[in-house]
Amino acid sequence: MWFIFKSAKYFTIIFDLKHCSFFQISKIRMLCWSILYVMFLIGIVNLCEGSGKVRLADVTTLTLYRDKYTTGRRSSPIPQIQCVGGSAKGKFEPRVVQCYNRGYDGIDVQWECKAEMGDQYEFGEIRISCEGYDYADDPYILRGSCGLKYSLDYSHERGNNYGKNNVPNAPPYEKDHEFGSLTLPSVAILLLFLFVVYYSCLQPVTDDDTTRRSGIRFFFN
Repeated sequence: MWFIFKSAKYFTIIFDLKHCSFFQISKIRMLCWSILYVMFLIGIVNLCEGSGKVRLADVTTLTLYRDKYTTGRRSSPIPQIQCVGGSAKGKFEPRVVQCYNRGYDGIDVQWECKAEMGDQYEFGEIRISCEGYDYADDPYILRGSCGLKYSLDYSHERGNNYGKNNVPNAPPYEKDHEFGSLTLPSVAILLLFLFVVYYSCLQPVTDDDTTRRSGIRFFFN
């Protein structure tokens, strides 16, 4: 929002407002407050939406913890890490698991998960699930909603094969929205502001207003 306040101050330099009447300046002042209020609301909405909506395809790494829960917006939170089977189920549970996005096979995101554990254990099947932001198959997901379900096997039963496998029914992580960045609605409102100031100052000034002419700069200082 600092951009709007700063720009508004510079607009008073661009336009020579000494030809504006007191009444015209009052209207401009009211318009400025309205614009700043609308921009503030737009910024709050963008901040709230940008903080939770992400695209899974853009996520390179997930770090999941044994004693933490996922976030939930349309569904209840679940443990970030859950062992659901395997020959070594219940024998060991990793404290932290990191899963890496290894690409997209045309159907799902392919994940590889690793954790610090003894050589006798290895991941079997893994499945990462995330909550779609607006609906189940939404390519955008809720930040922090991803959880891992895995099977744990003894390593002598398979090759030394870290979990690779399945995917979430949710899409890719999106880059965070930058609060304060200049968006199309912001540009439109600023252009409207410029036009109104310019148009208002073109209106003729009556004799009654000449003794009350003043600049609008004090309003922004």
